[in-house]
Amino acid sequence: MFWSFSPKEGFLIAHRPNMTHLVRENSNSFEFAVWQQLLDSNQVNCKRRLPLRGLSLEYRNFGYTEVLGQAISSTAYMVYPLFQTKKSLFLDLTLGVGAGYLTKKYDKIENPLNNAIGSHWNGRVNIKLSLTKYYRNFHFGGGIEFMHFSNGSITTPNLGLNSPSVFLQVGYQNTQRIGARPLDKSACVKLQTNHRLGAELILTTKEIGAIPFEAKRYPVIAARLSHTYSKFGFWGSEFGLDIIHNEANFHKYHDTTFVRSDILQIGFYGGGYIRFNKTELALGIGVYLRDPINADGLVYNRIGYRYFFKENWFAVFTIKANAARADYFEFGIGYHFLKR
Repeated sequence: MFWSFSPKEGFLIAHRPNMTHLVRENSNSFEFAVWQQLLDSNQVNCKRRLPLRGLSLEYRNFGYTEVLGQAISSTAYMVYPLFQTKKSLFLDLTLGVGAGYLTKKYDKIENPLNNAIGSHWNGRVNIKLSLTKYYRNFHFGGGIEFMHFSNGSITTPNLGLNSPSVFLQVGYQNTQRIGARPLDKSACVKLQTNHRLGAELILTTKEIGAIPFEAKRYPVIAARLSHTYSKFGFWGSEFGLDIIHNEANFHKYHDTTFVRSDILQIGFYGGGYIRFNKTELALGIGVYLRDPINADGLVYNRIGYRYFFKENWFAVFTIKANAARADYFEFGIGYHFLKR
């Protein structure tokens, strides 16, 4: 096991012109994490250079306590080695998804200046690039991080909070970190089939309104039919057809010429995934083939997780967005018709 502590110093990005008033002082944070190295040489790990899996607890302020408050969050991480030396110096890429509680949110009377976040509970996504030196029982290093908080438009406002940071890392481990091993081709057994046909059902909500305190929450029902290709199971590509009924789009514009059938959106989606154990990190981009209302533009993207709780059954949690603005969270269930 590995334990680490990381102090961080960063700043808030005003990624919309109407957020510039939120940028005041630098943001500060510190994070405690526990890690485990995945050493089993199976078809999932044999090409992954023995990554680490971790869970963290972080405290953060955003440099404007009166309006944005502080955040306490928990994040699940995967650490992928990009480069290493014989003297145990590692360059790592770390990907994380979690959730956090923010002490301040928008309130039309108590906190009208916070036009970025409309809920206390939010999803958290971050990415790190770090350089770390490992000794027998200790490690030291540092790097850069990008962090994002969002509630997926379940509650408005939801411009989100983005913050890049630099950080230091110091830690202890009861065993030395093991570097990449020579590829054991005998362990990388090919899948019974390289192809998967899948279907997903998404149920969620989205809140919209002319101004936050007039907002209303509407249901979103979506289905996705997909084809996925993978050779060994570590990573793969996927293409899919999205069929979406987003009730919120019907109420976005004050335009009475829209009819109920105009809500239906059909999109073509392409992307990829990285698999570790029972979890897949998936991301990609899509284009609407049908979208008469055109509520958020032609192109959309998504990033998120799929968790396989049975051999072919999986849970879905992703963020669907348009031009870096969250459209909605996708909560759902899926099934692969062809076995891995």
